[in-house]
Amino acid sequence: MKKLKIAVLIAGPARYVNSVIDNIERVKGNRDIDYFVFLWKAESRSKARKDEQILNRGKYDIKYLVEAEPNSETSYDNIFKKQSDSGLSSHFNIIGMFNSMRVLVQCLEIFNINYDYVVRMRTDCSIITEDFFPADKIEDGIALVSKNYLIPYSWVSDHIMIASVKTMIKVWSWKDNDYLHSEYNKVGRNPEKLLARKLKRNNINVIDKWVRYKDYHIVYFPVKESDPESFNSNIIDNGVESFFINAGKIYSRDRKLIDSYILNQKKNQDYYALPKVKKIKIKLKRFFDDNFRL
Repeated sequence: MKKLKIAVLIAGPARYVNSVIDNIERVKGNRDIDYFVFLWKAESRSKARKDEQILNRGKYDIKYLVEAEPNSETSYDNIFKKQSDSGLSSHFNIIGMFNSMRVLVQCLEIFNINYDYVVRMRTDCSIITEDFFPADKIEDGIALVSKNYLIPYSWVSDHIMIASVKTMIKVWSWKDNDYLHSEYNKVGRNPEKLLARKLKRNNINVIDKWVRYKDYHIVYFPVKESDPESFNSNIIDNGVESFFINAGKIYSRDRKLIDSYILNQKKNQDYYALPKVKKIKIKLKRFFDDNFRL
């Protein structure tokens, strides 16, 4: 079997970058990987993590590395009069994500290497499944993405993406800052909506490849109460680095509980995806069942 040549684009604040690369190395199998890394030297105080790591440059063979100072947290206040959708990161973080990926896909164009596919990863994404990487070359016009049942089906999660070089460049390139800011405003300053819009406008076929909590986990520390208790307790008791190493074992041990947790999230999104009339009928039925039982 041909040895696949892969580019991995890792972008964001440093967070847990060493553990992310260690995870990739653990599950890569017989694949040749080039790492392209863009790290912000700071991030929004509200998104800062405990136990953040400094990239171990001597341990990893990084093909391209950028470490940059971000704009100030107030730098986008005059451009975006309103804050991003409730629960999302600040404009400072979101535009930083898109700009860092713009730089990395420009690198793909400059290096002009014939990769079988390209992986986009966050600096806080822990791989759970051993079957993370596709076994074959990814054709143009396809994007494998992560399924996050915490967001509506019409949005596209930014957690993980795999596509061909050509497709990845299409998704993450913007002709200039004004165009990026304009498109971001059109979707209500929501990154998942912006990705969905970009993929649709470029006729890219979106395929759900990984499920949050089953195949991967976005690691927060301090932990988020909305995440599975077994994940949170392990991070609190043993630390972030240990969780990255043992995430697969933790999922296997508590699989029934975690799968049930995922199913409840899916049911919630199934409901919100229904037509408005259907949801009204369901609410009325629940009301009568609860208040007029015979």
